Amino acid sequence: KGKNVVSYWDALLHPESVGRNVLIVSGQNGFQPPLTVADFLAERGHIVEVISELGFVGFDVERFIRGMLYDRLAKRGVALTGFTALRAIEGSSATVVDLYTKKERRIEGIDTFVIAAGARAEDTLYRALGGRAAGIQAAGDCIAPRGLFAAIYEGALVGDAI
Repeated sequence: KGKNVVSYWDALLHPESVGRNVLIVSGQNGFQPPLTVADFLAERGHIVEVISELGFVGFDVERFIRGMLYDRLAKRGVALTGFTALRAIEGSSATVVDLYTKKERRIEGIDTFVIAAGARAEDTLYRALGGRAAGIQAAGDCIAPRGLFAAIYEGALVGDAI
């Protein structure tokens, strides 16, 4: 991991450390973080491209939310590139490959690479509160990283149990 490679959480928490030209790597999940961080950074004036190994970025995002985000991203000039995998990062350049044609493309002048893949459960608060209060239950990304509907469903189940 190079100095110019950050997680999407780092990009959201410390946008001042993200350079002007950004490549967001979505990987094999189709959830919302790549679109959200792209919107967040583009709103702050960054030039952003998002690549995804899936057919399109945000493949598993609920279609109305995805449509709203796509509209915002288009207005901010964000490039969304599907069927594309990251092969290598060399300094401020990336080599990406089209998964269908196998044609490689080199992207130059990237200040910051944001990795929005490989999510994990975020259960720090749940573990910290465990045993201190009655009835604490886990839901959503506290259990495992998934989509919005899983979190809403699990939150509703917890609410119904109260």
